[in-house]
Amino acid sequence: MMKLRRQIIIVLTLICILSFTGLFFLYRDSEQRRSKIIDKFHKQIIRTKIAREEVESDIQLIKQIDDVAKNDFFTNATNKGNELIKLDNSVCEFSKMRDDNKDHISMVDVYKDLSFANIDGGVWKQGWEVTYPSNQWSAQRRLRVFIVPHSHNDPGWLKTVDQYFDQQSRHILDSVVSALNDNPLRRFIWAEISFFSMWWDQASETQRQQCKRLIHIGQLEIVTGGWVMNDEANTHLFAIVDQIIEGQRWLADHLDLEVAQSVRSGWAIDPFGHSSTMAAVLSGFKIENMLIQRTHYSVKKKFSREKLLEFTWFPVATRHDSPIFAHMMPFYSYDIPHTCGPDPAICCQFDFARLPGGRYRCPWPPQPVAITSSNVAERAAKLTDQYLKKATLYRTDNLLIPLGDDFRYDSTEETSAQFENYERLIKYINSHSELGVQVQFATLSEYFNAVRKTSDMNEFPVVHGDFYTYCDRNEDYWSGYFTSRPLYKQLDRLVEDRLRSCEILTSLALATATHAKGPREQLESHLEALRGARRSLALFQHHDGITGTSRDPVVVDYGMRLVKALEVVHRLMGHAVEFLLTGSTGSDEEPHWFSVDEIRKNHDSISENRLIDIVSSSKRGATVVVYNPVAQDRRTVVSFHVSSSQVAVRDQTGQYIPSQIEPVWKSLTSTIFARYRLSFAVHLPPLGVSRFNIIHSDDNPYLAAPVKIVFINMKNDDLPNGVTDGGKFKVESANAVPPIKNSQFVVNFDEFGRLSSYRSDAVSMATQLDYVMYRTITRGPDKSGAYLFIPDGEALPVLEAVRSWRLSGSVEKQPIRVIIGKVISEVSSSIPFVQYTTRIYDSSMYSNIAGHLDDVIELDNIVDVRPLDNHELVMRVSTDVESGSTFYTDLNGYSLQRRNILHDKLPIQANFYPMPTRAHIEDDNSRFTLHSQQSLGCSSLKSGQLEVVLDRRIGQDDRRGMEQGLRDNKLTPSRFWLQVEPRISKSSSTNNPHGYSSVRALLANRFLQSSVVRFMTSSNELPEHIEPEFAPTLALPCDYHVLNMRSILKPADNRFSDELLFILHRSGIDCDFPPPTGVKCSVGSQNIDLDNLFLRFLIKQTTATDLSGLRTHEILTNNELNLKQSDIRTFKLVVQ
Repeated sequence: MMKLRRQIIIVLTLICILSFTGLFFLYRDSEQRRSKIIDKFHKQIIRTKIAREEVESDIQLIKQIDDVAKNDFFTNATNKGNELIKLDNSVCEFSKMRDDNKDHISMVDVYKDLSFANIDGGVWKQGWEVTYPSNQWSAQRRLRVFIVPHSHNDPGWLKTVDQYFDQQSRHILDSVVSALNDNPLRRFIWAEISFFSMWWDQASETQRQQCKRLIHIGQLEIVTGGWVMNDEANTHLFAIVDQIIEGQRWLADHLDLEVAQSVRSGWAIDPFGHSSTMAAVLSGFKIENMLIQRTHYSVKKKFSREKLLEFTWFPVATRHDSPIFAHMMPFYSYDIPHTCGPDPAICCQFDFARLPGGRYRCPWPPQPVAITSSNVAERAAKLTDQYLKKATLYRTDNLLIPLGDDFRYDSTEETSAQFENYERLIKYINSHSELGVQVQFATLSEYFNAVRKTSDMNEFPVVHGDFYTYCDRNEDYWSGYFTSRPLYKQLDRLVEDRLRSCEILTSLALATATHAKGPREQLESHLEALRGARRSLALFQHHDGITGTSRDPVVVDYGMRLVKALEVVHRLMGHAVEFLLTGSTGSDEEPHWFSVDEIRKNHDSISENRLIDIVSSSKRGATVVVYNPVAQDRRTVVSFHVSSSQVAVRDQTGQYIPSQIEPVWKSLTSTIFARYRLSFAVHLPPLGVSRFNIIHSDDNPYLAAPVKIVFINMKNDDLPNGVTDGGKFKVESANAVPPIKNSQFVVNFDEFGRLSSYRSDAVSMATQLDYVMYRTITRGPDKSGAYLFIPDGEALPVLEAVRSWRLSGSVEKQPIRVIIGKVISEVSSSIPFVQYTTRIYDSSMYSNIAGHLDDVIELDNIVDVRPLDNHELVMRVSTDVESGSTFYTDLNGYSLQRRNILHDKLPIQANFYPMPTRAHIEDDNSRFTLHSQQSLGCSSLKSGQLEVVLDRRIGQDDRRGMEQGLRDNKLTPSRFWLQVEPRISKSSSTNNPHGYSSVRALLANRFLQSSVVRFMTSSNELPEHIEPEFAPTLALPCDYHVLNMRSILKPADNRFSDELLFILHRSGIDCDFPPPTGVKCSVGSQNIDLDNLFLRFLIKQTTATDLSGLRTHEILTNNELNLKQSDIRTFKLVVQ
């Protein structure tokens, strides 16, 4: 008996030990445990014979383990949270790598070495008198000339896209298809699928079949295949990739897959400067060649003299595995006078649309004449002389001659004149070998194929870097369009952010419905509207859309399309959230229960929050939902507008959480009656949706904490009435602006309420905020306009400018409002033309872990330059960072490029660059990063400074074709995050032409560009059961970003095809800075296991493809994938 008792005690002891050991490892290795349970869940689903109750049980078990993991995470992490990130040191080597090949050409060095001397070169004004040896080409060695007919069609510029199509583009395609069908030797290229799709919709069946045949036999070539020819300065990587996907997939759906796959060459003749991001993107679409035109005339001259005009272009200096072969046009423009050779007066004579009686004339005499038997010999000799001169600028015996201009070939008469006259010339030249030239019509790819066939591609120069800032003549730098129409740049980025969020959320909903074998019809009924939103955003990426360089009515047309797209994606997200949290949604246009908590009433207005009428809500309060569109855990702060200050908040577990309440302000000193901003910290799962409840109560112990309000420059007697809300808020006056702080840092302010300094445990830095103004030149031939920025001297601080230039506006100190709260603190004030707010967050009170917002200073501006004329308003931050003459800006959110300020040889306007998402300055001790939520122009004219152009009001045209100024300014918001980082090591070389963000800055920028989406209930009658949370995935490593998750529709019925395009971008990392706060993710070279990544559906098959998903690379046998740093890759997922 005693022996049995001992055995029982031993067994019980072992059970206890094992139990405690299990609990210990459950807490310590909850992610590993989670993976095992998820794997079990997957296997159970695969068997499919288990009961639904067992599946739901496992789902609940996963959630329980999630809660355990979170609780353990919250409890054991320190306030700094730095140990939450796991760093694989192998990733650090990438940012330290340099391209030490002295034969490779860095554009940073090219700009540094160029003299930029503007010497008159004769007939080639920006070049020199070109000659060639008489024996270089002969009957035995003939120059092969490839004439490439084209028509550049802007989907909006002086007219709207619809007006251009009706009046010109439809006629161009009609006439070209007919002309090519008449002669198999004729060729043509087409770029803009937006216009092509419109033509296809109204073309006859005969025209469609002729067009398909011409493409298949190679007479008509689609180049790039994008919806538009996108701008390359202001656009974001997501939008660039998406608009090309939209164009190429349209080709596959409406013509056939072979047509889409035949796109092999890129064509970019009109973007105002060129980004190396395009080399990476086009390479990702398996495009092998590209043509560019608008580069600085001094760069063209250098590249022409040294025969560098054709080169291998590496988007990143240290990545040599995805290059593209690039051709740079050498002369001023892409029109016919500037493409046949160095003398535009001669080349213009061979533009047969300018024949007598036509619409066009040459600006130089003599005018063109038709080719006849009596003049063909003389005409051929003159033309081939230009060809031979141009050929000396290139390395091969192949010469590209584009033949076209804006909206050319729009009549049968013009099309016939061009083809027939050139056919007479070609026949004569080819039959006279003594001319040393062989000519043919060609597509772009036919030219590139000839170069590749006759050349050793390793002999071409290697170039890395970009081609900004563009200058076409004199000191006319095209840096104005980096900021022109900033309200629409801000609207573009908002629509882009929400479209991406909608794509991912809709894809997750469709995949979840597919896996659950639930009804998809309700979700699928909205997919055609999603396609329309994609195309509206794609259209605006056009190089006269997002650039702000279209006429006023065209801007309105773009804006109305964008606002409609925003409304569509907001509705679709509401439907998706309803499905994910309740299991169903309606097929009605509007969601039943959930609406996005933001409205944009018009294209020229500012977004507004909806009001939650908490007083009349149901007894269980108002339900709100927050969606995290990034693939990492997110600790952040969200705000809603409510109708009462007596509220409390419960999270998805039902627990009350700390929150803050404050009035909503309609001016610096007055509030909106019965409208309050409720703010609280949240922890959101990757790509997940979480539910919260807002409770109205008068006696709840967890009521939102009221803020303290302090006014400066106001006496107690002048304090505004009604702000206290019956004593709810403490209001007082002060003589100076108090500092505000959170768990990470403290910031100070000057007498105008502007940020002045930053201090944390690790670093102190001066961060003096100021607003300055440039005045533009209004006399002479060279003036600022929509494209150009030409300042009349250095900038003055706004208050000084008001006095000196006698501008409207008060120079008296304005009231300063300080809000001090537990979650958000901020300082607001104004000077003429701008109201500014500096804001900091503190989310550590929720979980004792600082969130990503706690690491940044948020800076909001509301700009109004309408009282001005010919002025540019600039925000400037001056620090004590010893950055010298170097700073960094990003290229399309893809990479960072070093910029050198060249005061000694370039004017002010030449030193401004595009800043799509961020810029930074640095020294041996620290880095200061300015993140922007919209694309704007940026510079660093003095050491330690960053300045950003906020808006421009220009009263005249700059003679670049728009024929109007910029006078349609609106009240314009802008948002920035300022980030200070101490350098913890000095291993990275500051001489690298490329820069890399730290993990901290990378995540901050990602979170700013991909904001959380807030939903409020649109009805008091909610379903009885609403899931507290939808957590669809595990977290991706910090350096991975889901660029998009795009649902593929069946072209026949617009239904979901069970396929998703999973598009990932992996960034390079600078490891010389501390890891971020409040983020739990790894940075390393591990594989991404898709079988374990997605929790709510299974992956039947994974196929590595090109970016469009149309060209298969390989089928992955184990559903694991891995990206190199700086990779952008697409994987086609079949879900089940």
